[in-house]
Amino acid sequence: MTGFFPLSVPSSKETEVELIGYNLPPVHALRVKAEKPGELELPIDAERVRSRRAFKVVVGSWPEAVESEPNDTPEQATKITPPCAVAGRIWHSPPREPRSSRREEADYSKSEIRNPKSEIDESLLTSAATVPGHTAQEGEGSVAGQPIDTAPSPRLSHTTSEERGNHSAAPGESPSPRPGDT
Repeated sequence: MTGFFPLSVPSSKETEVELIGYNLPPVHALRVKAEKPGELELPIDAERVRSRRAFKVVVGSWPEAVESEPNDTPEQATKITPPCAVAGRIWHSPPREPRSSRREEADYSKSEIRNPKSEIDESLLTSAATVPGHTAQEGEGSVAGQPIDTAPSPRLSHTTSEERGNHSAAPGESPSPRPGDT
Protein backbone atom coordinates (compact mmCIF):
# COMPACT_ATOMS: atom_id res chain seq x y z
CA MET A 1 0.00 0.00 0.00
CA THR A 2 1.37 3.40 -0.95
CA GLY A 3 -1.54 5.70 -0.19
CA PHE A 4 -5.30 6.14 0.15
CA PHE A 5 -8.20 8.30 -1.04
CA PRO A 6 -9.83 10.48 0.16
CA LEU A 7 -7.22 12.02 2.44
CA SER A 8 -9.86 13.36 4.83
CA VAL A 9 -13.25 12.19 6.10
CA PRO A 10 -16.07 13.86 8.05
CA SER A 11 -16.55 13.11 11.74
CA SER A 12 -19.50 11.02 12.96
CA LYS A 13 -20.15 9.53 9.52
CA GLU A 14 -19.03 6.18 8.09
CA THR A 15 -16.91 6.75 4.97
CA GLU A 16 -15.30 4.42 2.44
CA VAL A 17 -11.54 4.90 1.99
CA GLU A 18 -9.86 3.38 -1.08
CA LEU A 19 -6.40 1.88 -0.60
CA ILE A 20 -3.86 2.69 -3.32
CA GLY A 21 -0.80 0.64 -4.19
CA TYR A 22 0.47 -2.57 -5.71
CA ASN A 23 -0.62 -6.19 -5.23
CA LEU A 24 -3.75 -5.20 -3.36
CA PRO A 25 -6.61 -7.66 -2.91
CA PRO A 26 -9.58 -7.32 -5.31
CA VAL A 27 -11.57 -5.52 -2.60
CA HIS A 28 -9.21 -2.79 -1.42
CA ALA A 29 -11.34 -0.33 0.50
CA LEU A 30 -12.01 0.26 4.18
CA ARG A 31 -14.98 1.75 5.98
CA VAL A 32 -13.99 4.15 8.75
CA LYS A 33 -15.98 6.20 11.23
CA ALA A 34 -14.37 8.75 13.53
CA GLU A 35 -16.24 10.33 16.41
CA LYS A 36 -14.34 13.63 16.60
CA PRO A 37 -12.11 15.83 14.40
CA GLY A 38 -8.37 15.11 14.38
CA GLU A 39 -6.50 12.14 12.92
CA LEU A 40 -7.48 8.49 12.68
CA GLU A 41 -5.06 5.67 11.91
CA LEU A 42 -6.47 3.51 9.13
CA PRO A 43 -7.23 -0.02 10.38
CA ILE A 44 -5.13 -1.88 7.79
CA ASP A 45 -5.22 -5.69 7.96
CA ALA A 46 -1.52 -6.67 7.85
CA GLU A 47 -2.49 -10.18 6.68
CA ARG A 48 -4.12 -8.80 3.51
CA VAL A 49 -2.24 -5.56 2.77
CA ARG A 50 1.45 -4.74 3.07
CA SER A 51 2.61 -1.24 3.91
CA ARG A 52 5.83 0.24 5.25
CA ARG A 53 4.13 2.59 7.69
CA ALA A 54 0.89 3.48 9.37
CA PHE A 55 -1.48 5.73 7.42
CA LYS A 56 -3.62 8.38 9.10
CA VAL A 57 -6.69 10.02 7.63
CA VAL A 58 -7.61 13.58 8.65
CA VAL A 59 -11.02 13.82 10.31
CA GLY A 60 -12.81 17.12 9.78
CA SER A 61 -15.86 18.75 11.31
CA TRP A 62 -17.18 20.03 7.94
CA PRO A 63 -19.06 18.02 5.34
CA GLU A 64 -16.81 16.32 2.77
CA ALA A 65 -17.49 16.39 -0.97
CA VAL A 66 -15.79 13.90 -3.30
CA GLU A 67 -15.40 14.75 -6.98
CA SER A 68 -17.30 12.77 -9.58
CA GLU A 69 -16.27 12.13 -13.18
CA PRO A 70 -16.46 13.53 -15.76
CA ASN A 71 -15.48 16.96 -14.48
CA ASP A 72 -13.25 18.46 -17.16
CA THR A 73 -15.39 21.56 -17.75
CA PRO A 74 -17.06 24.03 -15.37
CA GLU A 75 -20.47 22.66 -16.39
CA GLN A 76 -19.43 19.14 -15.32
CA ALA A 77 -17.79 20.21 -12.06
CA THR A 78 -18.95 18.67 -8.79
CA LYS A 79 -21.37 21.05 -7.07
CA ILE A 80 -20.38 22.02 -3.53
CA THR A 81 -21.95 24.03 -0.72
CA PRO A 82 -19.36 25.83 1.44
CA PRO A 83 -18.13 25.47 4.06
CA CYS A 84 -16.89 22.01 3.17
CA ALA A 85 -13.78 20.02 2.35
CA VAL A 86 -13.37 18.73 -1.21
CA ALA A 87 -11.49 15.57 -2.16
CA GLY A 88 -10.35 15.14 -5.73
CA ARG A 89 -7.62 13.64 -7.86
CA ILE A 90 -5.68 14.81 -10.87
CA TRP A 91 -5.39 11.74 -13.04
CA HIS A 92 -2.39 11.30 -15.25
CA SER A 93 -2.28 10.96 -18.99
CA PRO A 94 -0.70 7.82 -20.41
CA PRO A 95 3.06 8.06 -19.77
CA ARG A 96 3.80 6.70 -23.25
CA GLU A 97 2.46 7.94 -26.53
CA PRO A 98 2.89 5.49 -29.38
CA ARG A 99 3.76 7.09 -32.71
CA SER A 100 3.59 5.62 -36.18
CA SER A 101 5.84 6.23 -39.13
CA ARG A 102 6.60 4.68 -42.50
CA ARG A 103 9.09 1.85 -42.21
CA GLU A 104 10.66 -0.69 -44.44
CA GLU A 105 8.88 -4.05 -44.60
CA ALA A 106 11.48 -5.89 -42.47
CA ASP A 107 11.94 -3.08 -39.91
CA TYR A 108 10.38 -4.17 -36.61
CA SER A 109 11.75 -1.38 -34.42
CA LYS A 110 9.46 0.63 -32.16
CA SER A 111 9.63 4.27 -31.12
CA GLU A 112 8.34 5.64 -27.87
CA ILE A 113 8.05 9.23 -26.69
CA ARG A 114 7.72 9.98 -22.99
CA ASN A 115 6.06 13.11 -21.68
CA PRO A 116 8.72 15.09 -19.80
CA LYS A 117 6.15 16.66 -17.46
CA SER A 118 2.57 16.25 -16.41
CA GLU A 119 0.19 18.38 -18.46
CA ILE A 120 -1.09 19.88 -15.22
CA ASP A 121 2.35 21.35 -14.31
CA GLU A 122 2.08 24.27 -16.72
CA SER A 123 -1.53 24.94 -15.76
CA LEU A 124 -0.68 25.04 -12.03
CA LEU A 125 2.34 27.26 -12.56
CA THR A 126 0.38 29.66 -14.78
CA SER A 127 -2.68 29.73 -12.50
CA ALA A 128 -0.63 30.40 -9.37
CA ALA A 129 0.96 33.44 -10.97
CA THR A 130 -2.49 35.07 -11.16
CA VAL A 131 -3.28 34.58 -7.45
CA PRO A 132 -2.05 37.60 -5.44
CA GLY A 133 0.26 36.56 -2.64
CA HIS A 134 0.92 33.07 -4.01
CA THR A 135 3.77 31.64 -6.01
CA ALA A 136 4.28 28.25 -7.59
CA GLN A 137 7.40 26.13 -7.50
CA GLU A 138 8.06 23.01 -9.49
CA GLY A 139 9.04 20.14 -7.27
CA GLU A 140 12.55 18.88 -7.86
CA GLY A 141 12.34 15.77 -10.04
CA SER A 142 8.71 16.30 -11.06
CA VAL A 143 7.27 12.93 -11.98
CA ALA A 144 5.02 12.61 -15.02
CA GLY A 145 2.59 9.79 -15.43
CA GLN A 146 1.70 9.24 -11.76
CA PRO A 147 -1.41 10.31 -9.87
CA ILE A 148 -0.88 13.41 -7.77
CA ASP A 149 -1.35 11.45 -4.55
CA THR A 150 1.82 9.43 -5.26
CA ALA A 151 4.08 11.91 -7.07
CA PRO A 152 5.92 15.12 -6.27
CA SER A 153 4.06 18.06 -7.77
CA PRO A 154 4.30 21.82 -8.11
CA ARG A 155 3.42 23.45 -4.84
CA LEU A 156 1.77 26.72 -3.94
CA SER A 157 3.33 28.75 -1.19
CA HIS A 158 1.82 31.76 0.55
CA THR A 159 3.74 35.02 0.77
CA THR A 160 3.16 38.04 2.97
CA SER A 161 2.45 41.46 1.51
CA GLU A 162 6.08 42.51 2.15
CA GLU A 163 7.37 39.55 0.15
CA ARG A 164 5.12 40.00 -2.88
CA GLY A 165 7.71 42.07 -4.71
CA ASN A 166 10.32 39.27 -4.63
CA HIS A 167 9.15 35.69 -5.12
CA SER A 168 12.53 34.07 -5.72
CA ALA A 169 15.09 32.71 -3.27
CA ALA A 170 18.34 34.62 -2.78
CA PRO A 171 21.25 33.59 -5.05
CA GLY A 172 22.79 30.37 -3.79
CA GLU A 173 19.75 29.54 -1.63
CA SER A 174 17.10 27.00 -2.39
CA PRO A 175 13.55 26.99 -1.07
CA SER A 176 13.05 24.93 2.07
CA PRO A 177 11.67 21.46 1.32
CA ARG A 178 8.12 20.41 2.19
CA PRO A 179 7.66 17.78 4.88
CA GLY A 180 7.82 14.42 3.12
CA ASP A 181 9.91 15.63 0.16
CA THR A 182 12.84 13.33 -0.55
